[in-house]
Amino acid sequence: MISKNGNAGIIYINEIIRITYKCNWSCKFCNVLKTNNFGENDVSSKEVIYKILSLTKKYNKEQIGKLILSLSGGEPTLNKNLLHYIRLAKSIGVGIIEVQTNGTNLFKNKTLINDLIDAGLDEIFLAQHSGDEVINKELGVFYRISDFIEWVQYVKENQLHKKISIYLNIVVTKINLFSIYTYIQMLVDIGFIHLIPDRSHSTMANTHKISFGFCQPNGHAELNKDLVLLDFNKDQVMEIDRIVQLCKENNILPDFHFTSPPICILHYPEYNLEYERLQKLKNDTQENSINTGNLEAYKWLWKEKKNLMNVKNVDTMIIV
Repeated sequence: MISKNGNAGIIYINEIIRITYKCNWSCKFCNVLKTNNFGENDVSSKEVIYKILSLTKKYNKEQIGKLILSLSGGEPTLNKNLLHYIRLAKSIGVGIIEVQTNGTNLFKNKTLINDLIDAGLDEIFLAQHSGDEVINKELGVFYRISDFIEWVQYVKENQLHKKISIYLNIVVTKINLFSIYTYIQMLVDIGFIHLIPDRSHSTMANTHKISFGFCQPNGHAELNKDLVLLDFNKDQVMEIDRIVQLCKENNILPDFHFTSPPICILHYPEYNLEYERLQKLKNDTQENSINTGNLEAYKWLWKEKKNLMNVKNVDTMIIV
């Protein structure tokens, strides 16, 4: 997979290591059923350390240097060993280390981001889904918007976004869909958008990427499917289009990634980074310029290409 830093010239390999199932949120759309199930044993530090060190057996030195390691949960900032895991991964040569976090602990303890940077963290992938606290509570999301805004100001004032890459992921559900437009406008107004690294795109010279993941029927989301899963009726599709237009007006790249519906439902191939990567694969294949050192990453792209071909066989879909 290509890194979220948008470097289209390098194919990166992604690995995800879950370091805890504990979480300070109770998201109705969470795809991990074990999250906050305290009757089950949590991930042990021994298991996490073993998985990190095992990367040296799975990949050679050059590949590890092109590896994106995502530490996820649950909520990884609840794990007291997080900084140790980051340092350990850096010590074996991992190229990019990312923490997937809801940000609550970052907002409450503003200096935590400094500790993460000092440990060697490269990317923060924030999961934030609405700027309306009432809707957030309905989602199972618990934090104060004012804390988030103060954290954004802290990062800006201390120029921390120049030391670490900050990205945003919004999970789209029935509950929050019609609040996302206002939320993105708020992100523009408080300057959060400019914390996201610049990247070029075929449709815009200079953009800031926001990832949009559409809720899938897995884990807690399956249990709450009637509450969270979109059915892509006319009103929902029109609202998604309104959000896309707002993004375009503000030089935001809406990344409809692998949890997006097929492009026969939401036809935004120019904003689907998976689609962009597949087009690169097609061009590389035609030019016979595939780097054999990247074959592991290309295996996943070939699988995605097969899925895309299946989608293209669907000529039309009527939205009612």
